[in-house]
Order: sequence, then structure tokens, then C-alpha cells
Amino acid sequence: MRLLVHEIRSEGHHVPWAGMVLESLIDQVEELVFSHGGGEQLSMLRDLSPSVMSRITLHKATDQTMLNGRDSLAALVNAVRQVEPDRIFVNSIDDFASHIFRSAAMGIGAPRSLAGRLHGLYLRPRPLDKTASGLGIAIKRFGARRLFRQDVFSRIGLLDEFLEASLRTEAEIQTTWIPDFYRPLPQVDREEARAEMGIPVDRSSLLFFGVPHRRKGLDLAIEAFDRDGLGNAVLFVAGKLPRESDVRDRLAGLVEEGRAIVREGFVAESDIATVFAAADRVLIPYRKHYGSSSVLTLAAAAGRPVIASDHHLVGRRVVEHGLGVVHRDEDVDSLHEAIRTSIDAAPARIEDWRRGLEHWAGLNEVSRFRSAIREVAGLTNSTTQVFDRLAVRGEA
Repeated sequence: MRLLVHEIRSEGHHVPWAGMVLESLIDQVEELVFSHGGGEQLSMLRDLSPSVMSRITLHKATDQTMLNGRDSLAALVNAVRQVEPDRIFVNSIDDFASHIFRSAAMGIGAPRSLAGRLHGLYLRPRPLDKTASGLGIAIKRFGARRLFRQDVFSRIGLLDEFLEASLRTEAEIQTTWIPDFYRPLPQVDREEARAEMGIPVDRSSLLFFGVPHRRKGLDLAIEAFDRDGLGNAVLFVAGKLPRESDVRDRLAGLVEEGRAIVREGFVAESDIATVFAAADRVLIPYRKHYGSSSVLTLAAAAGRPVIASDHHLVGRRVVEHGLGVVHRDEDVDSLHEAIRTSIDAAPARIEDWRRGLEHWAGLNEVSRFRSAIREVAGLTNSTTQVFDRLAVRGEA
């Protein structure tokens, strides 16, 4: 079998996920063809998965690193025409989902070369989510259901386990829950990590990790730490910061007051374990965040309770799996109180969080991700859902 894996983007999660997808499928087919984009994508993948990249066939789908939905779909169709695969796996259906769903709503069918052959991952599936509202969403939802009835998609993988279970019940399309995987973190001594990060031994360290886009809520965390009542807690920021911004200025003020510690710059994968080992809690104060969060999975892998917005999937997971505390979305007062609640938690509650975090980390192990990817690609007969088997804490 010749299997085409298609991914043309290189920013954010796209390269790490493409690498793990390729690792999951390389030994399952006679020929694995990777349809890729321009830029530094291939060099990044060779750094992540050198042994896999040496065993696959490469096909350049485009020279561009960013395409709109129409052009993204065209790049896939052209790759299929040239490669002539037996099966197609798209690493990010999101790239063209809105376009193909709107077109279907207007009576324009999917390209014939894709019909009945599409397998892949859909990470932000608002049109499939009944809780998402708005005219645009409704139009795309109508188009999606048309394509489902026409069996354009063979199977899709979803990160939202609750939505996946709902869609599976409706049986309009074959679905699989996809764990938000993490690569195993090495054991790092907490005190050594704190010393390396410059965190005093007598301070409670609350980590904000990653790129501080406004929707990630770093400004909310800064405002919460600018208030009294958090005892010896210190805001620990690790990641890139904008060169000139109000956030940078306000954060610098907290640093001067001894309320914040900043580890600025891109955090290499080899340093992630140290950063999380140096933290006592992990902040996820995202604004109106739809979908999963790799930071939540990393926090679970490191055994660090989280303080997260109660919005959508992340908030629901934190509550239902006992991963920490939540605050009202975009509410600084609520975030401030959640931080206080977390750092003042009794040992019994912290132990309960530890069990929840351990269980959630287990659900998202690489081995489970690989099994789910093979199921989405149609390379296994199993349709048993990982989340269903292990949904109740303590059964792992």
C-alpha cells in the first residue's frame, strides 16, 4: 500500500505532529509518501525524526508556507494526482475544512479524487460541535453533513473526547479520539531545576509557558500577580516575549518587585522537563480557547496541578479529571482567587490532583497516540476507543 501523508505547514504544532504521525505509520505500509510544504519544515522534521525521514518518499506539494483554504485544498488535490496513493492521511484537515464545508453548503461537491479516501486529523472542529453557534458555523455544519452523507471522509481523528463520543453516537461519520501526546520527559531534580531557573527555594512558582499571544492570557496572569494576597507566589514565565509591548513593561515591573521570574526565549525540547520541574503549578488562563492544550498535557506529564480558564475543553478536562482548579474565563478576580485556592490547598487535595494528573498523562502517552493514528488511517480493525476504556480515573 502507498499511503500519502499531507502536511504543508511548519508553525506551531504542525511539525511535531507530522513527525509523530509519520513515526506511527512508517512500519504499517509498503511505501509512505510525505507531501510537504516550503520553508524549514523538512529540516525541522529531520531533527525530530531522523530515522523515519530517511525511510520515506518525499513529494513537494507547494513552495508556500501559508495558504488559504482554497489553495490548501488545491495543493492536496495536486499531490494526490501526482502521487496516486492508495490512501490519503491529512495531518490538518483544519487547513481547508471551512472552505470545503462552505462549498458543500452551496452544492459544490468535494474533488472526485478525494471522495471516500480522506482520513486525517481535525483539531478545531467547530462546525461539528453543536455548542458552537453563529451563522457561519451553521452554514459550515450544513455543508459538513452533506459531505458526511456522501462518504467523502473515511475517518477523522478528534482531540475533543466529548465531541468524539457524541459524533460516534450519531454515526454520521467514523471518528477516533486522538490523545494530545507528549514525548516522555526525563526525570529532573526539582531543586536543581529551580536553581537553574533562578527560583528561590522558599517561593511557590507558577509557570506560564509558551508564546504569549493575547488569547493565552499572560496579561491576566500579570494583573493577578500585581495584586496583594498571593503570599510568596512568584510568576514564572518561560518562552518568547514580544519585543515592545505593554505586557513586557508590566512584566518587567513585577520582576523588579520580586513577583516574577522570566526565562525569555524559545524553550528547546531538551529544556522543557527542567522548566516544568521548576514549577509548583502551571497557569493556563487562555481566553475563549477552543480545543485542547499541549501545555495541559505537559503539566500532567510533569505532575504539576494547573490553574485554567473554565472555557470549553480545557476547563472541562481540569474539572472532570481532577487536574487542578479553574477560574471564570477572562476574569482576573476569579483567576486571583483560583491561584490562592491552589497554593493554599490541603495535602489531601494536592494528592487527589496528583492522581488525576497521573491518569491524564497515561491517557495521552505516545503509544496510545500511535494506535489512534493507525486507526484513523484505517490500518487496524480495532474501533475500541481509548478514552472509553480509561475514562474513569483509577482504571488505567
